[in-house]
Amino acid sequence: MNARLPPVPRSLDRARVLRAAFHAFNCLWGVLAYHFVVPRVVAAAAIGTIAAAFGIVEGLRLRSEPLNAQVLDHPLFRNVIRPSEHHRLSGAFWFVLGVALVLAIYPKEAVEGGCLVMGFGDPAATLVGTRFGRVRIGAGRTLEGTLAFVAAAFVAVSAFRFAAYPSSGIAWTLGFAAVAVLAGAVAEGLLSRRINDNFTVPLVSCGACAAYAALVAG
Repeated sequence: MNARLPPVPRSLDRARVLRAAFHAFNCLWGVLAYHFVVPRVVAAAAIGTIAAAFGIVEGLRLRSEPLNAQVLDHPLFRNVIRPSEHHRLSGAFWFVLGVALVLAIYPKEAVEGGCLVMGFGDPAATLVGTRFGRVRIGAGRTLEGTLAFVAAAFVAVSAFRFAAYPSSGIAWTLGFAAVAVLAGAVAEGLLSRRINDNFTVPLVSCGACAAYAALVAG
């Protein structure tokens, strides 16, 4: 989501920064809770229920203009839902749906890696691409935003893996992070033109993590 960009000069409004911080914070505490506290079955059931409830609310919101106005006037949703999403499914819903699916499909460490890629790469791409993006690389993306996506996601995944899985080798951990990040970047740049990248990036990145863990000896 780096970059359906306005013409220069570009600036960062408060709502955009709050959305990015909210996105990263929710991802971080969710991954930490999943790793240290919440069993997979419980996490899958909880997120699946939230996704279903969120989908119902989104459907009702989009069918009723008065309800839509009330939801968008709420302080939380006003900062989370982008103006471009006022009359279509929000990126937050697609992210919850994507997380629900990866919890059902992929092993624990793959889910952690893919969600960290989305949680930290996407906000970094949005902020840097909006403020500093100059070189467009297609599909509304910028080179600067994409590089920020890769850097932030790589640091997040590597740091988490080193802290949570200290027995993994350094080379294996860095390879895991690189595969997760590159898969997420490809999904964001090439697969998200018709489907929201909050949905495609976790699915593809988690799949890459699972494949790497299965094929490469740690």
